[in-house]
Amino acid sequence: LTLMNLNDWKNVIIGREVDGEGLPKHARKRLTIAIQLVIEPKILFLDEPTTGLSQTAARLVIDSMTTATRALGLITVATIHQPSQYIWNAFDDVLLLVRGGRVAYMGESGMKSSTILGHFQPLSKSGIAPDGWNPSDYCLTVLNNMDPKDAEDSFEKSDLKQSLLRHIGEQKENARQPPAVDLKRVNNIFVEIGLLTVRHLVVQWRNPSYCFMRIMSSIAMSFYIAILFAGDKTVLSGAVFTIGAIFFLVFVLVIPMQAAVVPLIEDRAVLYRETVSGTYGRLSYGIGQLLADQPFHLLNTFLMWVFFYFLVDFRQTGEEMGYFLLMLYLSNWVIQSLGQLFALATPNEESANGLGGLSVILSVILMGFLITVDSMPDGWVWAYWVNLFHYILQGLVTNELGDNQYFVNVTGLLPDLSDNSSSVLAFGEGVSQMSVQQVAGFTSLVAGAGGGLNPIGNLTGLLNCTLTEGCFADENKSPGRAFVECYLFSGFFKTPPCESEFSAVLTNVNFDLVLECLDLNEIIPKPDLFPDLGGASDSNKTETLSPSNGVLNITPQNRSLQSVTDLLPDFITNPNEDGGGDEGRVFDFALCMMKAVLPADTVDILQSIGEALAPLIPVVVELVDQGGFYLPGEVILFFFGWAKFEPGEGFVSPWKWWYCMSAVAIFLGSIEIFKLIAIRFIVWTKR
Repeated sequence: LTLMNLNDWKNVIIGREVDGEGLPKHARKRLTIAIQLVIEPKILFLDEPTTGLSQTAARLVIDSMTTATRALGLITVATIHQPSQYIWNAFDDVLLLVRGGRVAYMGESGMKSSTILGHFQPLSKSGIAPDGWNPSDYCLTVLNNMDPKDAEDSFEKSDLKQSLLRHIGEQKENARQPPAVDLKRVNNIFVEIGLLTVRHLVVQWRNPSYCFMRIMSSIAMSFYIAILFAGDKTVLSGAVFTIGAIFFLVFVLVIPMQAAVVPLIEDRAVLYRETVSGTYGRLSYGIGQLLADQPFHLLNTFLMWVFFYFLVDFRQTGEEMGYFLLMLYLSNWVIQSLGQLFALATPNEESANGLGGLSVILSVILMGFLITVDSMPDGWVWAYWVNLFHYILQGLVTNELGDNQYFVNVTGLLPDLSDNSSSVLAFGEGVSQMSVQQVAGFTSLVAGAGGGLNPIGNLTGLLNCTLTEGCFADENKSPGRAFVECYLFSGFFKTPPCESEFSAVLTNVNFDLVLECLDLNEIIPKPDLFPDLGGASDSNKTETLSPSNGVLNITPQNRSLQSVTDLLPDFITNPNEDGGGDEGRVFDFALCMMKAVLPADTVDILQSIGEALAPLIPVVVELVDQGGFYLPGEVILFFFGWAKFEPGEGFVSPWKWWYCMSAVAIFLGSIEIFKLIAIRFIVWTKR
């Protein structure tokens, strides 16, 4: 610091020059030279140390350089662009090059530049250097007016060249054998790592845009996601929220990766310069950076856990909390290291951020959540297995869903089963779902009929009308009475609600069966009434009947509901006030009529439905009683391919430790090795 006259600046932060903070430019120049002097070099090479400085600042740099050269006995070689006379006079020897790298002059400048002026004055047109001219300006003016070849030839033929060669020859003869060069660094590698770790810590602490912004961004995003996906984690929707919260938390981990790119690329120039000069080794730099990142990884992990884990209401048991913390810590570490690898392996910030963004997009798409592994195209399955984010997501989700159960509420899905349980019958397309009470009443008639004899059996319209009108919904009315009042007779001054639909069904049934239900076959011979069923009578023949309730004409063209209702017996049209024994006769009549109108395979349908539903009856009853069932979390994991089915054990998910955690650790180790390789062998000359 004393040699470079930096004592006045020793407690000042260097800062970022582009932001106008920290040391002024001339102090930065001298600090750069001072860093090179730390290793006590024999030769000091400086490339335009005064460029960009004012005249006063340039003199400060040259004075400090001259002082250090004299004090340390250095050989200082510097390139100078248009030096002032003060700077020119500070050098003992001068090398002038013209176009093509030709040597126009090499040797002493002499007292007051007399030697070099004595060489160039004969080459100028005036022959004498004007008084007050800067010797550097005069020499450059002469060279600009000459052909580069002539300038080279003039020096080759001069006595100065011959004198220089004799001097070099004498130095060679008198020179001692140079000592063997020890390529090993004097510094202890552990000392280097310790010093570099401290330096990286200080640099990160003094860089708010890198340190505090990434931590605050991670905290804010974690807090927001926790609020968004908070809720009851004991129900099925809670499992869905759990997966969503962890999925978006992985996105938050990308923030440190993108933040790591810029400062590392800015620090590469310092790394290259200081490692080339032997200040420290590249391996020490990489390990020091790795160690310096750990406190920030730990702090970021802890704060994200505090602001996310408890608010989103994840499982608060020892193993689950410990696993989440460890996986989150490793994820913070490995994802930031991935961003650092991109920064070291690419030429500039744009390339690093572009490669990082592309890798994140592909990783998120192929991590097994948006597209499960079974649904991926065959050519992309490999990307699932080499995807770092897949193992992070699977591990964290398994940690929450594994060995856990989620209640599935079916009350809203099965509203008609909340008070009773029954089967649902369908007799054709378009038949709507029946209520429990109607199913019970209608099924009792179907089962009692013992099978139908209707050859066509299309009851869609009739059943829809039955359900719409609620014919069997009255618990206080017997099924037989409900049948009669819905289809045949609901009173002398009221039309049955489904009269027309039942009449349409009667046009297809065997009317002989209907007459049997009315006990009229003994009165009306079948061959005379229905010649199309086997008789030889005239089709237009008419017979007159005298039933108990009136007289009715029936012809083959008049098989209608009116024909039946006018022939109904008294126990249907004039029931006892309290029903009494008539209800049994009504039920028998309804069974008979049901047999006539039902399809021929009704009993088979009921039997097959019963056999199919029999194993489910206990389950359905339990669902109705409890309002739902508990779904193991492993079943949900199995959907994503993160669990398996073991005979005797059921669904299991044993992979969160030895598979997911180990995979993340392997990724971490591999990325750190590639980082050290990139630091050691990759050098980018331009940003």
